[in-house]
Amino acid sequence: MYRPGMRITVSIEGVDTFKGFFIQARSVETNDWIGAWEKTPNTTVHPECSSVTHADPRDKSRATLVWRSPQHTHGRVYFTGTILKNYGTFWSNLIADAPQDPADLQIIG
Repeated sequence: MYRPGMRITVSIEGVDTFKGFFIQARSVETNDWIGAWEKTPNTTVHPECSSVTHADPRDKSRATLVWRSPQHTHGRVYFTGTILKNYGTFWSNLIADAPQDPADLQIIG
């Protein structure tokens, strides 16, 4: 459950390196795009669809992203997207819910 203006850190990492990613924040209740991503190193933010992507094609072992919830609402958010290992291997339609309790963080991958 997010509160107005809350910051949530989203991390992408795995055993192998990856070249890219595209992540969106969506409302659990409406499935609409919500909130905004903060500009972090080597990222490009797309505010028109509440998404963030890589800014370079170099291999990455980890990406740390910061999402800020809408200023005047509260609710539940989930993150969906694609991770690109290389142009022949990628994982799409990945979904991760933001936990209500930080002890419930889930690891995907």
